[in-house]
Amino acid sequence: MFYLPEQNKGVKTAWLAFPLVIKKNKYFDRKKLQIYFEKNNIQTRTIFTGNILKQPVMKNKYYKINKNINSVSDNVMKNGLLLGCHQGMKKSELNYVCKIFKKIINENN
Repeated sequence: MFYLPEQNKGVKTAWLAFPLVIKKNKYFDRKKLQIYFEKNNIQTRTIFTGNILKQPVMKNKYYKINKNINSVSDNVMKNGLLLGCHQGMKKSELNYVCKIFKKIINENN
């Protein structure tokens, strides 16, 4: 149901937010999932950076692009969601996020 982030070998990432990109499904879209989390006191943010090529700064610039760049980055902008996380989170808080996540998945399967 999701495209999950991948971490490259040998790289340590300080996850300040956990990104999810929702695959098209019959159960929920980004808005529904975001509202569900927020109603359960879990803050979210949309992934707003997305396709830099659509930003005014790129007008009249020369750049190389991958043939899939527009479809991938537009999908991230449309279906991407960030769940907050930080080094100060307690295990009980993380368990709560997981519990709510499992709840919406189970309610929609």
